[in-house]
Amino acid sequence: MSPHLEMHRLTRLYEMLARVNQAIVRTRSRQELLTQACRIAIDPGPFAAAWIACFDPASSSFPPQSAFGEYAPLLTSEFIGSCCRGLEVLRSGVHSFVPDLSCSPCEIVRELRLRACVTYPLRLKGESCAVLILCASEPLALSPLETGLLAEVASDLSSALDALELDRLQLTGEYLPQENDQYYRLVLENALDGFYLVDITGKLLEVNDAYCSMSGYTRPELLQMRISDLESAESATDVAEHTRRIIHDGKDRFESRHRRKNGIVMDIETSVRFQDVDGGRLFCFLRDITDAKRAAQALRDSEERFRSVVEGSPVSILIQSDGIYRYLNPAAIAMFGGQSAEQFVGKYLFERVHPENRASVKERIRVLQEDRQVVPFMEERLHRLDGSLLEAEVSAKPFFYEGRAASIVFLRDITERKQ
Repeated sequence: MSPHLEMHRLTRLYEMLARVNQAIVRTRSRQELLTQACRIAIDPGPFAAAWIACFDPASSSFPPQSAFGEYAPLLTSEFIGSCCRGLEVLRSGVHSFVPDLSCSPCEIVRELRLRACVTYPLRLKGESCAVLILCASEPLALSPLETGLLAEVASDLSSALDALELDRLQLTGEYLPQENDQYYRLVLENALDGFYLVDITGKLLEVNDAYCSMSGYTRPELLQMRISDLESAESATDVAEHTRRIIHDGKDRFESRHRRKNGIVMDIETSVRFQDVDGGRLFCFLRDITDAKRAAQALRDSEERFRSVVEGSPVSILIQSDGIYRYLNPAAIAMFGGQSAEQFVGKYLFERVHPENRASVKERIRVLQEDRQVVPFMEERLHRLDGSLLEAEVSAKPFFYEGRAASIVFLRDITERKQ
């Protein structure tokens, strides 16, 4: 995988994580959250289908709770349990990644035309109770960073399920303070993210090992501090006002900056839920997103440099996917006799291809998008906007553009030379 493609896919996964977290803040029902999570999972990422299925001990099966993607109606419990190793994931509590399903004995794999699968456990009160399954329509290679980001998605969903369950207990009158203390200790001990418990004045009452590691402070040191002692982006007055808003709204999710003990500032994403117990408590989960923000900025810088080079290139360059123009640089627009990219973008490129060349162009697009192979220089007959003949040398290579498989095409006008 090219560095640019890898960076682009990482950014898409960071986007998935952020959008799932936004859904957690907005949604109030368990089913709505699971449905939104599946829809989000296949939108920005490399996946074609997403399912969440709860395990039924009575039948040892996985009835789907929510699903999204064109293959969702064909999902079976056998596929989840066997092909996606759902039972193994539940028992071990560790995710499973099958990079190539082509050798799977499951008949439904061939019916669904799915070629890769990654499965994560979802937990309630620390116990694995369901699985999150993401499938791709082609063999997939995921880096440790990518699988780690997906693990964060599963972890956040698990934390949200715990919070929604607590809400349900309160609404139904099943809330018991002593049992709730044990409940929160269990959540705290199993949290992968940083966690602290705060009173309404901002004083830290409890903190887990993860946040100690993130901040560099020991637990006794942190328990002598207030949120304003850690905050770098908000003043003590801002923290107090923010706390009042959270108490009024019941929860919030936001980005901020915390100062480590060594003085280095880290970017933090915080999820807070207020509970009106013991005079008021704020339960805060925190994630260090410093690397994520750096990666996103690096991608933006890389894309800006790429665009600057392509826009200023005298070589005609265009990007296509599924036979549709997605981008043309100024040189390509001028070569086709156009005035602006709007004359081309969103239209089928075959409109500009000579009828006798269309079959070969279709085959080359297939090679680019399915086989992901470079297409060497070949001569093609094209048409300018005014209908005049344009003969060009054309080469192309697989590319990734705005979250979809595409190809970048290089053209050289050889009309005069041929004539």
